Amino acid sequence: MFNLLKSLFRSPTKYYLVKRLKGSKGPVNALAFNRDVTLLASGGDDEIVRIWEIATGNVCQQLLDLTGRWGQITCLAFVYHDSSTTALLSECQWIFFGSGRGMFTLYHQMKDTKEFVQILNKQIFAAGDSVESFDYSPRTRQLAVTSHYGHLSLYNFFNGELYLVWSKAFPDYIPRAVRFQQGGINRVVVFGLETGRLTFLDTETALEINSKVFSSAIYLVDNMADGFDLYPPNRTSAIQKFKVATSRKYVKQAVFAEKGKLAVCGSDHGLAYIFDINLSCIPQRLNHGKGDELIQTVESASANGNHFIATGSSGGNFDICLWERFAGSQRRKTRVSGQPTVLTAANVIVLCILCFATLDKWLPPTVQVIRGLVPESEESMNLPWNTEFFGYSSPEQDADDKKALGVPLASR
Repeated sequence: MFNLLKSLFRSPTKYYLVKRLKGSKGPVNALAFNRDVTLLASGGDDEIVRIWEIATGNVCQQLLDLTGRWGQITCLAFVYHDSSTTALLSECQWIFFGSGRGMFTLYHQMKDTKEFVQILNKQIFAAGDSVESFDYSPRTRQLAVTSHYGHLSLYNFFNGELYLVWSKAFPDYIPRAVRFQQGGINRVVVFGLETGRLTFLDTETALEINSKVFSSAIYLVDNMADGFDLYPPNRTSAIQKFKVATSRKYVKQAVFAEKGKLAVCGSDHGLAYIFDINLSCIPQRLNHGKGDELIQTVESASANGNHFIATGSSGGNFDICLWERFAGSQRRKTRVSGQPTVLTAANVIVLCILCFATLDKWLPPTVQVIRGLVPESEESMNLPWNTEFFGYSSPEQDADDKKALGVPLASR
């Protein structure tokens, strides 16, 4: 009943904490929602990928390497394929993730048991060269993977196996992010961390098509000084700044939410920040943990009319917080349609009935206390306070009740 009454006062424009996911044994490095936001995958320094059920907040499966070859989990994502592919590449979900020892691993969800089963565990970089980022193209069924020491490899993905197409080195910078360019163009885009260089490569030949160098990074990035900057692809100066106090030089993640309307940013002091892209309203602060906790990992997703944010901690108890904004009248599939409204109305009616039935128990003492706390003027002394509605029959009885309650009697 308390939760239902509390939900009446929730703002439809704010995010609220709905789950605190406990169990991670080390800093959380990567978070990913699945397509319908029923599952959340997390990975970190404890070398385990946990799959959380959003509705309950419980871990439904743990993926781990019994041989200890993975190292820390550095990046992960849910991956989907078209139903027109082979039997193995079905509509079921996949989880792809990279690790700190150059391993890349693929898990496939079985249709009957709904469990994720390992299909591939491949050494794609040297053991000391961690996987930095990756992207998968369902259209061409290609995987692009980058490493911390400046390597980019392109693979064809067929029947659960990765076949190397080409590999290219970037000796001058760390290829921090990689994306396939959309729109039917066979290009892959690589972003360099130190130089701010954006490089466009042909996926067939690995030849450089174009490159741009920016005075800082592009899109939404941590400036390591006073917050996050927003850059468009065709400009070298920030078009927007999102102020977040910074006292420690740690890289913090930022993501877009709600189809690019919001920017969600981590911090080094236990908070995550939600900014309107146009700065048209005051940013919302999500209180994840203590003031010295690093919130370096954030993720967002939307489904069924509701919006979700996950924040991961690199300190403290290494908790993951799940936040939700209930937009409009639509509810999650895990809820019965119309049930919250009916229950809320029923509980409010019961509460009103109880209050009215016990009116003679709680109202007289309340009135007496208020009268004792508020200074009474001569005019107010003549008002007809003692009415039968309050359960009093005379001014004398009123004075006796005041003495019993310890309320000072005003001189008349």
